Amino acid sequence: MAKAKKTVREKLAETTELPKIVCPKGPQAKFLGPCMVVPSPQEVDSLMKNVRKGKVALVAEHREKLAAAHEADSAGGKRRFVNRLPS
Repeated sequence: MAKAKKTVREKLAETTELPKIVCPKGPQAKFLGPCMVVPSPQEVDSLMKNVRKGKVALVAEHREKLAAAHEADSAGGKRRFVNRLPS
């Protein structure tokens, strides 16, 4: 019997070991700084929900907010911008 897939809400509700502070090593350390925060999905979700419809929020701004909240030099992430289109 196949295992049922988790919904997005179930994935967000999972308790994880995040947020955590990591110290990148190697070539990434030059760009990311000595300390980087890896945020929890709940934190990222709450930041994205604060973006009003029709507005564009740069991920760089969200990264700065997350880094400041956790007293880190930078924050991890892959997306470049958040765009909530009016429905």
